[in-house]
Amino acid sequence: MAFLAAVAYCSITSRISSCDIENFVDHCKNSPDVLELHRISGQYNFLVKVASESLQSMETVINELGKHGDSTTLIVLSSPIEHNKVIPDNQHK
Repeated sequence: MAFLAAVAYCSITSRISSCDIENFVDHCKNSPDVLELHRISGQYNFLVKVASESLQSMETVINELGKHGDSTTLIVLSSPIEHNKVIPDNQHK
């Protein structure tokens, strides 16, 4: 398995019709670089977490996502907290 050097979050504003959303979701499901896909509300339609071997390969991933809508990309520089629980564990009270 290759080391993943670049992690980013891409916010996608969809230019696609409702019937094409499934194609976008399928594209993300079949992309080995897509780690997570979230349908969100607000200014953007989707939030995609991607990881790649390098910034050069990340650019390719972002370009592919951009075929489905306008994107804004945030590159992760560091992650001081990862995998924190969404719902607190009440057993430790």
